[in-house]
Amino acid sequence: MSTARTLTKAVITNTVALTETLTLATDPSIGTVTLSPTAGQRWTMDGTTGPAATKSVRTLVTMSAGTATIDLTAFPDAETNVAVDLTGLKLKMLHLTAPAANANAVTVKPGASNGYTGWTVTGDILNASDQRGPNIFNAGIAVDGTHKNIDITGTAAQQVTIVALFG
Repeated sequence: MSTARTLTKAVITNTVALTETLTLATDPSIGTVTLSPTAGQRWTMDGTTGPAATKSVRTLVTMSAGTATIDLTAFPDAETNVAVDLTGLKLKMLHLTAPAANANAVTVKPGASNGYTGWTVTGDILNASDQRGPNIFNAGIAVDGTHKNIDITGTAAQQVTIVALFG
């Protein structure tokens, strides 16, 4: 028995909430004022109100001897425990997270062999507890036999969580 999973809509919300206390020295009768501005952005990826994202993948990568390679033609999806083939699809959203337990920085970049450059050429560096993204992409290259690998380097058995949308 096989499991079929179809992504019909993805909504990504990014919010920044600030709290500031403003003391007005020029008018002591006012005292202090607390400001709480909120700014945010929302992206919908359903092919109608935004770019189509047709496949979602998520995995926790644990390096062996400080390295790991993710093959986007057989992405090890943690939700279904099935390898997902992303051939022909372009990266639409990428979110990377490094756990606090990581001892050193981790680099996520296009593979040395058949590197996927759909989001960067140089890569992202994550220190312990760092996050990168969600980054939204509307262009880029499709996954294929010569653009498919992502290399992750660090030390020992460090980890990185990858959440991505392709379409």
